[in-house]
Amino acid sequence: MGKVTQYFTNFSDTTSTARTVMLWLAIAIVLAYVLTVLLTKGKNKIVGKIFLILGGAYVATSIVLFAVLTGIDNKEDGGVSPLSLYPMIVFAAVTLATAIVFALSKNKTLRICFLIAATLALVAVVVCLVVYYSTGEPGERNWLTEDDVQTVPLWISAVLLIVAVIGLTFIDKRKADFDTRSITYAGVSVALAFALSYVRILKMPMGGAITLASLLPIMLYSYAFGVKKGVIVGAVYGVLQAIQDPFILHPAQFLLDYPVAFAGIGLAGILRSVKLDARLTFTLGALIAASFRLLSSFLSGVFAFGTFASYYDMTSPYLYSITYNAMYILPDAALSIIVGLLLMSSKTVLKMLLTADTKKA
Repeated sequence: MGKVTQYFTNFSDTTSTARTVMLWLAIAIVLAYVLTVLLTKGKNKIVGKIFLILGGAYVATSIVLFAVLTGIDNKEDGGVSPLSLYPMIVFAAVTLATAIVFALSKNKTLRICFLIAATLALVAVVVCLVVYYSTGEPGERNWLTEDDVQTVPLWISAVLLIVAVIGLTFIDKRKADFDTRSITYAGVSVALAFALSYVRILKMPMGGAITLASLLPIMLYSYAFGVKKGVIVGAVYGVLQAIQDPFILHPAQFLLDYPVAFAGIGLAGILRSVKLDARLTFTLGALIAASFRLLSSFLSGVFAFGTFASYYDMTSPYLYSITYNAMYILPDAALSIIVGLLLMSSKTVLKMLLTADTKKA
């Protein structure tokens, strides 16, 4: 089903070399930012802007680099369809540019223009996915026919979970307005999560993997800056995941497996305001986040990939989906929670998390 592969010093091929280099670059950026914040006590405004640009450059480089490598690696299987991959790359790039503009510019007209551009890019992604699905190519790539995919239940599931995740954000009373500090941390968190997601302890045959705590940066960001911001950052990270490991055969399935599932990870800070030990509220919130991701992937597995149950000698698509997805989602979340608790055992790290959204960069 998979094999243990490490990318800390893996230079066996082009893709592995890229993963190793980008992993260490991500770690270097995060460590440099943390040390700089500690040394300046978070009072130097220019620090946030510098690291926002560095983080943005890293994410942009990662998007282009791994998108190209994905196309090369999948060339023998016919490659990744430009109709699905390229619009997502454009959306990720425009979203990144929008975040930088919001952080560095106070010009309302410029902000509105970039916000409109990001919205149009997202619409383009959805339209291209609809067109891509209508060609029948996604099904052929995954040995599926149109009858194998339950379109109506998929759309209902996607809409209900989108409404649910938006509704859950209102439990957290913190505002969703992004300042320079929160955007900078968002960029660094996405960069680190994206790099760690390439360190795969176990890769599943039909998509999904147990990674080196790649969910943790998004979880900690949500805990520090609020669920509303966390959900948005998680959704953007979900699109990056689609670029990294595209397994798309339907627009609603794309929503469930990528932006919606990872937006759910942004719920990790949902219990932050509860008057209990911070490590306990983080753990419980992270479990809620992981459960939401599991639910999202479970529904996708039932209605989009349920026919694969027969390959594993299972008669029920529900049993197949919950078994398959739980095998990697739960261990992946557990590893992130364990590492998160180890980090939060440091009083310095804990203080940074609890005060991150009360300071101005």
